[in-house]
Amino acid sequence: MYLKKLTLENVGPISKLNIEPSFENDLPKPLVFVGANGSGKSITLSFITNFLLHLQQQLFENTEVEKGKVFKLRSPAYIGPAAKYYYGSVTCSEDIGLEEWQLSAPKKDLVSNGVAPNIPSWNNIGEEEINAFIPIGEAAKEKSKKLQAIYSKYCALYFPPNRFEEPAWLNSGSLSYTPTISKDKRIEGITTRQIISSNVFPNLISWLYDVIIDSYVFETTPLKFTLDNAGPLRDGFMEVDGSNRTLRREIDKVLEMIFEGRYQGKLNLNIAPKTGRNVSLSEVLLDGTRRTIVQNLFSLSSGESLALSLFASIIRDFDLGGTQINSLEDIKGIVLVDEIDIHLHIDLQRKVLPSLIKAFPKVQFIVTTHSPLFLLGMDEQFGANGYEIYSLPTGEKIQAEEFSEFHRAYDEYKNTQHHKHATKQMLDGLAQPCLITEGKTDRMILECAWNKLYGAAPCFFAIKYSGEVRGITDGSAKHVQSILQYTAALTTYPIIGLFDNDSEGNGQFGGLKAPLFVSESKDHKKYGIVSALLLPAPEFREKFVNQQNGNHCFLQIEHYFSDAILVAQNKKGADIISGTGVFEIQGDKNGFAEYVVGLDAEEFNNFHHLFCRLADILTRPHPIKVTNATILN
Repeated sequence: MYLKKLTLENVGPISKLNIEPSFENDLPKPLVFVGANGSGKSITLSFITNFLLHLQQQLFENTEVEKGKVFKLRSPAYIGPAAKYYYGSVTCSEDIGLEEWQLSAPKKDLVSNGVAPNIPSWNNIGEEEINAFIPIGEAAKEKSKKLQAIYSKYCALYFPPNRFEEPAWLNSGSLSYTPTISKDKRIEGITTRQIISSNVFPNLISWLYDVIIDSYVFETTPLKFTLDNAGPLRDGFMEVDGSNRTLRREIDKVLEMIFEGRYQGKLNLNIAPKTGRNVSLSEVLLDGTRRTIVQNLFSLSSGESLALSLFASIIRDFDLGGTQINSLEDIKGIVLVDEIDIHLHIDLQRKVLPSLIKAFPKVQFIVTTHSPLFLLGMDEQFGANGYEIYSLPTGEKIQAEEFSEFHRAYDEYKNTQHHKHATKQMLDGLAQPCLITEGKTDRMILECAWNKLYGAAPCFFAIKYSGEVRGITDGSAKHVQSILQYTAALTTYPIIGLFDNDSEGNGQFGGLKAPLFVSESKDHKKYGIVSALLLPAPEFREKFVNQQNGNHCFLQIEHYFSDAILVAQNKKGADIISGTGVFEIQGDKNGFAEYVVGLDAEEFNNFHHLFCRLADILTRPHPIKVTNATILN
């Protein structure tokens, strides 16, 4: 169940809004609404929430909103200026939806004054009525088994802007809260799920308690063992796979993302002894040592509590629906979050929230925000084309840097100590013209290619991979982008960031935007002496690159070698689409980078065009190939 179309007309400040959320390979792209206070962000989410609550009302007796009533007040006060009605329509997958009308006067009076909206459901409104609530498809059928099946297979949550989880120092009752084993029974027509999610921490902790207890009770098996051959048999227990251990593992993943970089070991949820019963968090180090780092989850900061309650609630709601979970990637549904950045530190906004959203690829997140840093983090995680931003009240689809608060926030961020320290660290390693590749093997292959093609001729730039510039082990397209962003205005030496011409590379390349970077061509962006370049396609690999859609590009540096070499080294994967001849690179990249050192110079001819392109960017003469070039060690 995903939102497929949202239409609003004459709703408050919104005169007309038509949105059809995008999907990539059937996976929903996150949808972000931005705009000043009073631009209609909250009321837009309320129409979708009304639809979800209507489904709940059709299926259960114990609903959050009384049957026959709605979550959002229907009132002529919400009709836009100079309009005579407002209209809202929510259409979801599985052919279900909901339409809502509010008129300023009985329909017959509006008709007599010439009001006649060209919307079919207008004809469903009675002559004396001033409002109407019109379900579509199965959403109109109470107790429908098909509707029940749809609802049970998806999570459905709305987090309002007034949500707040009280930290322990504010409320001593939180620390004394004792979770108990659930006594809920499965009764037809009764649900334990709630769509409106505010101050959910106590219920969440009790559910975590249930999960941990069940994993110990039902997902262990007895065994007998001896400490030595002569010793007596001893009793013990061994953990076995089960649904609750899976839930614990996936919740631990969420916690590790929230606490990213703060602990070296694996994070685990635990239960304290009965004398102080609570759910705690521990760290398990590589040597097996376990230490408690959070004695009681209620003692988390308010920001950490909000992040945990939001994303763990998604897991909980999906679990309560009765669908098996093997990983976070199994969870489907729709999650609405009004002011997703509220009460969160900038690191949680920029780094943690986008990472957590990406960890649930089958969940359709529809959120509002005032935070440019959250949008910057979304760009870094998803690339410019991996999510959508709509500016209200106009409904215009925009890029992150077009958000009115983006420029001011970016300028303030550049002056922070964190930015200055990171920039100095990078600039210290870039004291000469430099080409920055995504990964280490890219650098190894390019260095080998230069030596094979040009012999002892000195290269006119150093080659480094993004990880060594950042002072970390691994490299990626995301790291290339961040290096260019940090150093663009300060470096005194030319820098070129080289992105693979694949989906990830195009996404991060697309994230380099004004006010800094401007496009020189489709594959080249520049700011001063800093450039970003997408890997050029050799003539025989042109079909690996789609000029119109970066998500359909598949070119990596190993594709510069012939099919014969790739097949011989088991690097040639299956066709991405059968019969196209377009394939991904597979297997051990380190081993392949070491293997190509032994190839003849002619096998590197496709790299000559790349080096000439780099020379053009740096305004240097093209390198000249030599015969029987000597490999430099």
